[in-house]
Amino acid sequence: MSIQLKILQVIPTLGQGGAERLVVELSRHLQAQGHDVRIVVFRNENQYADLCSDLNIQVIPSVVTYSLTGRHVIKTVEFDRFVAEFSPDIIHSHLVEAELVSRHTILPKTNYYTHWHGCHPVADSFKLADAFSKTAWWNLLQRKRLTRQYEASKTEFICISNFISSYLQRAFPFSSHRFHTVYNGGNPNRSEVPANRNTNAVQLISLGRLAPFKNQLLLLKVVKALVDQGVTGFHLSFVGDGPSGIELKAYAKKEGLEQWITFLGHVTQPEKVLANSDILVHSTINEAFGMAIVEAMSCGMPVVAFNSGGIPEIVQNNIHGFLIEPNNLDSFTLKVKELIQNPEKRNQFSTNAVERSKAFSMHSFVKNIEALYLKKTTL
Repeated sequence: MSIQLKILQVIPTLGQGGAERLVVELSRHLQAQGHDVRIVVFRNENQYADLCSDLNIQVIPSVVTYSLTGRHVIKTVEFDRFVAEFSPDIIHSHLVEAELVSRHTILPKTNYYTHWHGCHPVADSFKLADAFSKTAWWNLLQRKRLTRQYEASKTEFICISNFISSYLQRAFPFSSHRFHTVYNGGNPNRSEVPANRNTNAVQLISLGRLAPFKNQLLLLKVVKALVDQGVTGFHLSFVGDGPSGIELKAYAKKEGLEQWITFLGHVTQPEKVLANSDILVHSTINEAFGMAIVEAMSCGMPVVAFNSGGIPEIVQNNIHGFLIEPNNLDSFTLKVKELIQNPEKRNQFSTNAVERSKAFSMHSFVKNIEALYLKKTTL
């Protein structure tokens, strides 16, 4: 007889983002397995309402912030009351804001998991150069508090890549057996390479929020370099919006690149864009994992990205695409040019990419998460 668990997923909001989408998908699949799953968010924002009609979502405004001056902000009364009444077997938290709230009051019979979706300043090493930075000292204080709470709750860490696992083990002084790499899962149901690709031009695509850490200005510089070298027959589309949009559009206009660039903004059905694209160009440095990469590969796209972070755990150089040393504009341009001008290599990488993407299914992801839950609850 299978064990039914009471599972609480905690995340600040269900706004647009990879972690938020993952919580929704994970909850849906766990619920389908017969578990009693609740989601608590702190703010009433849900970009995935169409996927949540059968999910139990509670909006409970909560905050925990530790102050350098001792003026801490602690608002967890309603959250603590809800948790005590639900009495979950598992509390699975996502993103640092949820960590601080969910660990403020610890239930002795509950098993705690924290899901680290990427690097965060709270876990960054404190450097000598930070000695005069109030923000750095604030992050250090939050980490010290979290370390105590992780120890008191015997929290185990779910890491989305080996890169993140190593990063966290440098930040938190716990035994390595408490850190578990579980690769994110998607729904790459497009396992056949689409036959309706645009043949007029090779379609490059960038997926993700337009933000400084995504480093998309480098992609515009790649386009400029290609144009300057006389490369034709290509087009780059950006899928996503965000604070860097104004700067990126201004650069494209200033450099006269507008005919080679399209900013599509937020796209509700990105699979339609993916199905008609040929190459993913990904400019983030130290990407923690890269679900967008998996989704693109599932549509048969070779990848040009940096050899850093968790990306080498997904993409093998010269098999699924090309991995470039971070911020090497010349090498990035050279490899994009090679794929544009060499359709045979592009097609071989495409076939390899589709096969590789199958290793990152939602089914495998949920199965691995459930196994971690059950291992603790059956001890």
